[in-house]
Amino acid sequence: MLKGIHKNVIMVKLSGSPCFEVAYFVVRNGKKEPRHGEMVREANRIVSESDPRAATKGTRLTTKAQRFLLVLYGALGGAFTVACLWLVFLLFV
Repeated sequence: MLKGIHKNVIMVKLSGSPCFEVAYFVVRNGKKEPRHGEMVREANRIVSESDPRAATKGTRLTTKAQRFLLVLYGALGGAFTVACLWLVFLLFV
């Protein structure tokens, strides 16, 4: 049993998440208690980052067109590199 310890704990109920029901936040000692809106925004941010089904912006290729363009750019870059090496070989060797 712990004696003499007091922690401010804030509970935020989340209705939109399929994975989480409630978020608990422990407020640091000496800090004022944040407003309810700030806590809800922070809880929603944490839930959206930890949801495995959510697509993270800017890190995943989400559409087939983006994947196709990535393969196309790779193929064109490889072809350009081979053409440059071939040209250097013909001119200087």
